[in-house]
Order: sequence, then structure tokens, then C-alpha cells
Amino acid sequence: DVFFTQLLRDVRAVPGVQDASAVFGMPLTGFDYQISVHELDGRVLTSNEQDQTPSPQVRIVTPDYFRVLGIPVLRGRPINDADRAGAAPVVVVNQKAAQLYWPGQNPVGHELTIGTTLGLGRGRVGGTVVGVVADTKDFGMRIAPKPEMYLSYSQAPVDFMSVAVRTTLSDDDALLNAIRGRLQAIDPQIPIYQVRTMDQLLGDAVAQPRFYMLLLGAFALVALLLAAVGIYGVMAYVVGQRAHEIGIRMALGARKGQVLRQVVSRGMRPALVGLVLGVLGSLALTRVLSRLLFGVSATDPLTFAGVALLLLGVAFLATWLPARRAARVDPAIALRGE
Repeated sequence: DVFFTQLLRDVRAVPGVQDASAVFGMPLTGFDYQISVHELDGRVLTSNEQDQTPSPQVRIVTPDYFRVLGIPVLRGRPINDADRAGAAPVVVVNQKAAQLYWPGQNPVGHELTIGTTLGLGRGRVGGTVVGVVADTKDFGMRIAPKPEMYLSYSQAPVDFMSVAVRTTLSDDDALLNAIRGRLQAIDPQIPIYQVRTMDQLLGDAVAQPRFYMLLLGAFALVALLLAAVGIYGVMAYVVGQRAHEIGIRMALGARKGQVLRQVVSRGMRPALVGLVLGVLGSLALTRVLSRLLFGVSATDPLTFAGVALLLLGVAFLATWLPARRAARVDPAIALRGE
């Protein structure tokens, strides 16, 4: 407790550092530390009840952790400096845990105790719930949040902790060297490793779905280009076959605008039919797409509208170019050919 208290105080003194905190179980690192629930509101659960009750992920934090990582406190209060060894043990839970353990209730004031585990001291660990925080994506963007409980580091100390730093510095190396110097001044034998920014952690968490989306995007772009070339080729062929007819029409008084509209409408009709069928087909495949999306629904109306407009625009351009050439047919050449 003394070591991390001093380390965090020294890190906060580094120029450019806004705040710092420590946590046992940094989000987005795949940290998995589940412990079965032993007691709820003072009642010891039976073995069968423990098996049926979802085990919470255990996170041990120092004060200001939620502010440093930007995790909103929804009810009650966060862990603070008063939650020290010897004080009444406290627990902060996330929304998922509150919904599972106390559905329809305010969990603040309830009791939660987990089983004995190596590294958290002897006996049961837990206490009174003093706050509820928002869920976090600890295991990736596509994995639903799990129930979590946060303990005070002073009340449940462990040997391994990660330091989270909020800073205004853009030079990561300069910040790391400054922190390394503060750490060596306390204990030169302790190494610093696995230093990553939250952007890097987030990038690692979405690396696989991002690759899949880039791959699908590349295939979609190729398909769009092939469709555009196909529409252009068909319409260019049709215009070439009807060049004499178009010339005669223009010689008899048809205007260029009329010819242009006629050719474009003929090309856009099958494009509109294909667009409707494509939208219906994509709606049927939303279950597959939903596994690759985060922060947007697979049936998002803005996305569908934007893609539809893009496809219509490509189809119109591929149709308009041959239509423009048809509108420039010289009637004299067409009549001479007849």
C-alpha cells in the first residue's frame, strides 16, 4: 500500500500528467479473474446456488481509478481515500452485476462477498456496496460486459498492479522515461513492461474485426466496380445498337434532353430493382453482420440510406455516360446510313 501510494504521488508530479491510478486487471487486456459469490446480503449461498450465480470479475483499484479511465459512476460513490485497511470493507459493482444480483433494486447498501482466493489474503473478501459504475468492455468490443466488482487496494492488496496515467503529453517516450525515473528512485529493482496507450489497447481489441471489415470492404469495392463496368458496358452496347434509331428520332424533332432521359431511365430501372432485392437480402443477413459491428446496428437506417444512395449514384453515372453519347448522335449521319 505504501509503495503504490508513493509511486502514484510521484507519477502525478510528472509535468503533463493530469492524474494516475493503479488497477489489478486493466480493461481491454483480456484479464480474466472470476471468483464465485459466497454471500449475498449476509446469506451464505449453497453450493448449488453458487454454481448457478454468475461469478463476478474482480478488479482491485486505488482511489480515482474511475475518473482516470473515464468510467462514469452511476449511483453512490467510487472508492476513495477513506476506504483504507481497518475501515469497513466496501465494494463497487458495475451495472451488469447490479442487474444480476439485485434486479430491480438499488444495490447501494447491499452486501457482496466472494470466496477465498490466493493473492487476496485469507478469508472471504467483499463488503458493502457503495457505488455502481458503468459497464466496461474488458474482453473486446464484441463480447458482452460481465459482472464486475471493484475492491479497494488498501483493503485487498495484491502484488501485481497496472498503473493508468492520464496525460496531456504527446511524447510517450518522454512520459515513460519520466515515470521510469520516479520508479527507480523508489525501487530500482522493479522493471516496467507492457507499456501501451489506451489507443493501442483498443486497436488490439478490434484488430480482428477490423481486418474482417477491411476484407469485406475490399470485396465490396471490387463488386461495385464490376457492377459499374457491367452497367456501362451494357448501356454502351444498347446505345451503339440503337444509334441509327436515335439519330432518326432526333432528325424528326426529338430533343437531346428527351433522348438522355429515355436512355438513363432504361438503365436505371434494373438498377432500382437490384437495389431493392439487395436491401432485402442484406436485412436477412444482419445476424452475420452484427458480430462484426460495434456502436452501430446491423440495420442502421442511416447506413442503409447512405449505401443505397452510393449504389444509385454509381448506377446513374454508369448509365449517364452512354446516354450522353447517345444524345450527341448526329441525325445526318444516321439518315445517311439509312
